[in-house]
Amino acid sequence: MTHGMVNCSDCHKLHKSSQQKLVGAEINLACLECHDSVRSEFSFTSRHPIHEGKMLCVDCHEPHGSQSPRGLVALDEKGLCLKCHGQLIGPFAWEHGGSTDDCTVCH
Repeated sequence: MTHGMVNCSDCHKLHKSSQQKLVGAEINLACLECHDSVRSEFSFTSRHPIHEGKMLCVDCHEPHGSQSPRGLVALDEKGLCLKCHGQLIGPFAWEHGGSTDDCTVCH
């Protein structure tokens, strides 16, 4: 996993016009070049559908800088998760996690 500053050229191939702006699966491939620990998590049964092309790393993470400790596109982690996982918004007789729990406590 990368720590510290990332240079533009780490992801963007500046002298190849087709790779200056990454799109679709290219984005995920560029992210996974440095984030090896995350690559293995996409083999789990319960995971985000990155390999299926149903989402991109940048759907949740901001590669160009973020105020979030994990580089998320929003400061409210639970709110970000619920944008796609709205079926977990209650109220329910038995809640999925507490109303104040951060989703990353378990996931």
